[in-house]
Amino acid sequence: MSDVPVTTDLTFALDWRHGLGARGAFFAAVAAGRLIGARCPACGATVVPPRARCGNDATLMVPVDLPPAGKIRQLTLGAPSALARGDAGCVFALVQVEGADNSLLTRITGAAAVGARVTLAPATGEVIHPAQHLVFAVTPAH
Repeated sequence: MSDVPVTTDLTFALDWRHGLGARGAFFAAVAAGRLIGARCPACGATVVPPRARCGNDATLMVPVDLPPAGKIRQLTLGAPSALARGDAGCVFALVQVEGADNSLLTRITGAAAVGARVTLAPATGEVIHPAQHLVFAVTPAH
């Protein structure tokens, strides 16, 4: 038996339909420039993206429209990837969406800083996953 490794080159191609399940309506709204969340009729907690049941009291939540705006709570820089569309890397932030009790992890465009106001921005370039529509842009100060 030989100690020389045997290798072969293989090419794989895979097409599949990716189901979004319960998050489908959320991503469809984001692609249309809207944010939807859910509000608990018992305690008033409001979350984005929407959930079926309240994390406080397990009550069924009801869908609500939320303003497509908020403030940056935290920032981090991600490595260059297909999302970045270049060599610059991605800026990700936790955004406190107006009217929501929780923060939303999203990509940020513009000169981002903690506390900056942001608004939902249209995605640019090819969108290969609905999460790529979830981009906020820094709102210019007046």
